[in-house]
Amino acid sequence: VGSTQPAFPQASPENGYLVPYGDNASGAAAAELAYAAGHRKAALMIAHDVGAYSLVTPEYFAQAFEKLGGKIVGRVAYHHGLADYTPQVTEISNMAEKPDVIFGAILVPDAGVFLRTLASADVNIPVYGTDGFDDPSLIPVSGDGGKLATFITHGFPSEGSALKAFYEDCAARGFNVQNIFFGLGGEAVDVVKTAVEAAGSFEPAAINAAIREIQGMKGIASGSITYKDQNGTPLKEMVALQIKDGAFVEVARPTPAWVPAP
Repeated sequence: VGSTQPAFPQASPENGYLVPYGDNASGAAAAELAYAAGHRKAALMIAHDVGAYSLVTPEYFAQAFEKLGGKIVGRVAYHHGLADYTPQVTEISNMAEKPDVIFGAILVPDAGVFLRTLASADVNIPVYGTDGFDDPSLIPVSGDGGKLATFITHGFPSEGSALKAFYEDCAARGFNVQNIFFGLGGEAVDVVKTAVEAAGSFEPAAINAAIREIQGMKGIASGSITYKDQNGTPLKEMVALQIKDGAFVEVARPTPAWVPAP
């Protein structure tokens, strides 16, 4: 449900689908937002220990950022589970060509630890990320560093939104909704439900064929979902969030003009 790796449907082209957008789309969206904010020199945070997400997503950002006219001035290695990101922050501070933005597909709680370390070292460089940041724990863990973060994610439970209604329904049923991935779980069920209804059948082949034809399905996390002509990675809306006054706030709904190939 939570996989954002666009290579997955390519590996299983006959019956492989993502429910979220691909990391190539969110990386490109982050690059466009960073460039539009005036940033031109980026440092990338690169990890090898959680699969393609933290290794490849920064390179999607890099491709889009460079296409826009930005420059990648360094790549900083880390691994998840660090209690202290001081060596990485020191490396960024000592780069010969100073970055004015950092991008990392970092998971919580590490995303918060990294932000907190930057702020503690007075290295107040904006940090762009993706859905690995999207958990309420980011706010207390990042502390003063939370002000540096902008991240792309799948949706936001604004007043009147389908996502807020879904969260409230889950809570009423006794479920503890912790983050956006619960919304994606609901969307996965809705995708199958929509396909079954369209096919008029519970046969796997019929459901599979119907998923391929889904177009403009009302989503839970996002406004709509389209699989038709998308090769298994749906066309979906994205949102950009920041932390303000101790809470996540929506700041944009980016639609990247160009997305790198998986």
